[in-house]
Amino acid sequence: MSRLTDFLSRLVPNRNIPIEEIRQDATAPSGFDQPEQPDRSYFSAADQGYRNNELVFACINEYITSASEARLIVGTRDQDRNFIETTDSRALELLNEPNRSQDMTAFLEQMHMQLLIGGNAYMYKPTSDIGTLSGMWLLRPDRVRVIPDTMTGYPQGWYYTIDHKSTVIPEELISQHKVVDPLNDWYGLGALQVLAKMVNLDMSATDFAKSVFENKGVPAGFLKVARRLNTQDEADAIRRNWHARFAGKANWQRIGVLDEDASYEELASKMTDMAMPDLRNLTESRICAAFGVPPIVVGANVGLQNGTYSNYAQAKESFWEETLMPAYKRIAVFMTRSLRNTIEFRDMEFSFDFSGVRALAEDREQEANVQKTRSEAAAILIRVGYDPDSVSEALQLPQGLLHTGQLPSANPSTLNAIESPTIEVQPIRNVKGMAELERATAREYDKSVDELESDIQKAFNKLGRDADSIIGRAIANDEAEAEVVKAAPTFGISGETLIPIEFDAVLAQAIAPELRNVAETTWGDVTAAGVLSEVSFSSQEGLVRQQLNGATTRAKEVNAVTRKRINEQLKRGVNRGYSLRQIADGVPGENFNGLRNIVRGIPSNPDKINRARVIARTEVRWAQNQTTALRYKSSGVSEVIISDGDEFDEACAAVDGTRQTVDWYADNPIEHPNCTRRATPVVEGLGA
Repeated sequence: MSRLTDFLSRLVPNRNIPIEEIRQDATAPSGFDQPEQPDRSYFSAADQGYRNNELVFACINEYITSASEARLIVGTRDQDRNFIETTDSRALELLNEPNRSQDMTAFLEQMHMQLLIGGNAYMYKPTSDIGTLSGMWLLRPDRVRVIPDTMTGYPQGWYYTIDHKSTVIPEELISQHKVVDPLNDWYGLGALQVLAKMVNLDMSATDFAKSVFENKGVPAGFLKVARRLNTQDEADAIRRNWHARFAGKANWQRIGVLDEDASYEELASKMTDMAMPDLRNLTESRICAAFGVPPIVVGANVGLQNGTYSNYAQAKESFWEETLMPAYKRIAVFMTRSLRNTIEFRDMEFSFDFSGVRALAEDREQEANVQKTRSEAAAILIRVGYDPDSVSEALQLPQGLLHTGQLPSANPSTLNAIESPTIEVQPIRNVKGMAELERATAREYDKSVDELESDIQKAFNKLGRDADSIIGRAIANDEAEAEVVKAAPTFGISGETLIPIEFDAVLAQAIAPELRNVAETTWGDVTAAGVLSEVSFSSQEGLVRQQLNGATTRAKEVNAVTRKRINEQLKRGVNRGYSLRQIADGVPGENFNGLRNIVRGIPSNPDKINRARVIARTEVRWAQNQTTALRYKSSGVSEVIISDGDEFDEACAAVDGTRQTVDWYADNPIEHPNCTRRATPVVEGLGA
């Protein structure tokens, strides 16, 4: 059995479906099995088509090399459906390198090729014990067979075969992307499979032309002799002599000489007829049409007959807009559907960024010119008093553009020519509502801390159960060798084994949803206080979410601290002479907290706050202050007064009551865990 089959078997050792059941399902007269088309199998299509036909090779390679220009991205969408790319490190790592042997460009090239040749692509996506994604691989389609559930019409598993050795893979570990075949419930239909007859015809024409060049089409005619031939041997001797002298490419230019009793009558087609232009044009046009590739793009003769440089540029643009972009969008939907339940990509959406496609550059330039014209018009309308949100909606501009001061300057003569409208421009309102704002954010803080603490503690408890299994095995091994004297034992466990790297993503996913809720609520609280001009949350949601993505980095920092503490506690326990069981369970009488409690975030002193609540307090305050800073800045506030509460360290005391810029506040939303920092905007009328 190959190494890949062994690898697959180790991943799913206890979930195999009996072979008898597989055979029964695969041969059931349900109409769900793959049609018997040996001449159109994936292997024969790849071997006879892609590897042996120049035009097929050119079309497929023109198609798949587009992967270097289309950039796969992943993220979320705000309320206005604007796409916000994720900054999560693990998600980006998988996006850039889905497996150890491929980057994403090579991965997409392979997927395109499999779909074009056989109509199916199978993405294998194994997970670790805690549910994190180990990677993404594309399996060869001819090695995968569905195990059909004839009652539901859905796969119940997959049969993967290498070297006549088969492994059953659970249904959820493979996602199938296929080109629809209207007569097949289980498998797709590739363009090259549809082209089997046309490719064979094209290859036959090539082979025929080859025989003409190699053999000069012999027999090319008749040799007539005036005398009677008495035997077949005599006729054969004359034929062999003629063939030896004039057949083959080495004898093409030799001159034949006949006496008066012999003549030569040509029967074969002339070389001009051997070109078969109509047949060539037919096969080339149909092959290119099935792949969706304009003939001129791949240098097919049928495309070059009327080709010009402008035609080529238009063909490339058409190829992208009519073939490649729809194909990439289908892949994005497939990736979203396949990975939406994984820890790394939960609640995320895949999409493609086509800004790097050279063939579409002219369209982007035209779009930029239209956007520039609209922006200039918006600048004029806003300066003479129209409401920014109304202008944005009327001109179909992003609202964030109008609130960030990025509008172009308007021509003064144009401004003077426009009559000022009757709409009043509302200034920043000088209403003393900061007291109500503080009460509202305090209520939201307490509520969000409770909810986030619960989510974090659930993640810690799940991690604790996994750690218990590791610790339990280590204790069993340690106590089985009780008589062995160990020098500086490590017991085979550490902070890295009890808190694996995959838990960084788990903790970040536990924190992120609540922080998004905190941001939106805080934004609304500032608006409701009536202190600043109104700015909708949707117009700035992209910036807010971008700031909140820092939660991923802080989750790593939190876990790094815990791993370090575990390693230090393990070393301390060994130095004190504790057994592994004591190190794991703790020694309360000697103020020694056990590893089980540390993993779960439970302090040794019951009067202290548990770690989940400390993290929740810190993250909620950080999110509130980040959002507040962006909200103030969007309304034109440039300075704030910092308040760090009644109990603070030296760093907090140094800035308490000082006047700082909004940018400083955004860069320093908190000073330390459990920080209570707040900021009051410096606004005319508030007495600042």
